[in-house]
Amino acid sequence: MIISVTRRGGFAGLDQPLGHVDLNELPAEGRAEAQKGIEALQRLANETPPGAGADRFRYEVYLEKEGRAAPPIIIVDEGEWDRPLPRALADLAQTIGLPLT
Repeated sequence: MIISVTRRGGFAGLDQPLGHVDLNELPAEGRAEAQKGIEALQRLANETPPGAGADRFRYEVYLEKEGRAAPPIIIVDEGEWDRPLPRALADLAQTIGLPLT
C-alpha cells in the first residue's frame, strides 16, 4: 500500500505534496502500526463532518493498494491538532515519517 499526503489551501492557495510512503518498505512492526493509524483515520474521517473555510489548510490522504486508489481522506486544519481527526493524521504522519508542513 502506498500512502500519499498533500496539503492544499491556506491564504495563498497552496498545492503542496508532502510525500508518499510505500508501506511494503517499512519493517513489519511499522507496517502494522501504520495500518492501525490508517484504520483510525478512516473511521474518524467518516464520523467527523468536514470543516469549512476557504483560507484553511486541507490535508488529503491518498491510499493506493495493488494499483487501485481509494477516495482521498480529507482533513481540514482548523488549528486544533488535539482534536481526534487531526491528531490521528499527525500520529500516522509521524509513524510513516512524513512531515505535515
